[in-house]
Amino acid sequence: MREPEQRLAFEPIKNPTKRQKPDTNRDRKKYKSSKFSEKKLARGLEIIASGGTLRECAAELDISAKTACDWFIKYAYDDYMKAREIRSLIYVDDMRHYVQDMIAGRMKTEVFREIKDLNKWQASHENSKLFSERKHIDVKVSKITDFLDGIPDE
Repeated sequence: MREPEQRLAFEPIKNPTKRQKPDTNRDRKKYKSSKFSEKKLARGLEIIASGGTLRECAAELDISAKTACDWFIKYAYDDYMKAREIRSLIYVDDMRHYVQDMIAGRMKTEVFREIKDLNKWQASHENSKLFSERKHIDVKVSKITDFLDGIPDE
């Protein structure tokens, strides 16, 4: 005896060769205002300099992380890089507290090593002039002849 046909729980795709457009709004949060303002930019730089991440900064300013990044690059790149350098000093300063926790027995040695390596890596990437294992030399040359005059003749 033949069983009755079962219905599918979903509708089949009518035209499988036609590609559907992705929903671009599905991951976006509706933000109150993404208009640029000097106050938001200054507050964002304070958040970064005090140890906050770009995502934390964007959440507090009620803008997307991409918008925050665009603002920092477009309007205050040098200030943003200085704020990141300050944040790297905070990572190093936090190490003192981790050392005290380890000595007091509140933190295992293995955990301390992992935190130390993570903070060292983060600080060296945000302030490579100060914390990187590579040496950096800044040279300012106004004219190429000034540079060539410093090279001895053979």
